Amino acid sequence: MSWTSKIPPERKLDCLAAAEEMFAQAERKLGQVERTGLDRGQIRVAALLPRLPNAETDRGSRRYASYMGKKFRQHGLDFRVEEAQSADALELLLMGAQVHDRIYGTFIFFPAPFGKTEDYFLRRVRPEKDIEGLTVENTGRMALNIKTVDEEQKYEGVVPCTAKAILTLLHQNHLIRDMFPRDLRQKGPTVVIFNSSPRIGIPLQNMLMRIGATATIVHEQTRRE
Repeated sequence: MSWTSKIPPERKLDCLAAAEEMFAQAERKLGQVERTGLDRGQIRVAALLPRLPNAETDRGSRRYASYMGKKFRQHGLDFRVEEAQSADALELLLMGAQVHDRIYGTFIFFPAPFGKTEDYFLRRVRPEKDIEGLTVENTGRMALNIKTVDEEQKYEGVVPCTAKAILTLLHQNHLIRDMFPRDLRQKGPTVVIFNSSPRIGIPLQNMLMRIGATATIVHEQTRRE
């Protein structure tokens, strides 16, 4: 968009640089995993793609699946897309993925298909295989700032990636980062979030408040004034 050319460089957020740093962190973590004796090629992610009636929505999901597959395979992980023609087929694929020892993560492409809600399918995902952080267990753990599932610390809590990416971008910019308090005696910034979804707005509000911001969500039913 042309108006972005007028924004001073120091106020721009470099999404590509932040993404590359995240991929580098992921690579370092995979190296740590391999030192435990588990080959990264044995780590499989099951991506479940419902066949949607809306051609444009279906095309968008396929583009997303293609990009995800490329990135996972670049890091040597086993990423497989399986298609479902019905709610029953999707449910069976989900149930199979939860008991499969080689499948470490489950990803469902939404919007919810076949006349079912997203929660209907997410309830069938084990929290430790929920790589989107959208199950009730992971959402609750994020809200309460509980990092692990139990005292045995089986896995780190997962938060929705888009909300976490926004937080990473804000932290990358020193002008914005300096607005946040470094101790309890300082006051934090006021933030307005134009999104109320469980993927972005709600987790972002929670995480911003945790680091000292006063975060307000604006949504469709918010009064104009």
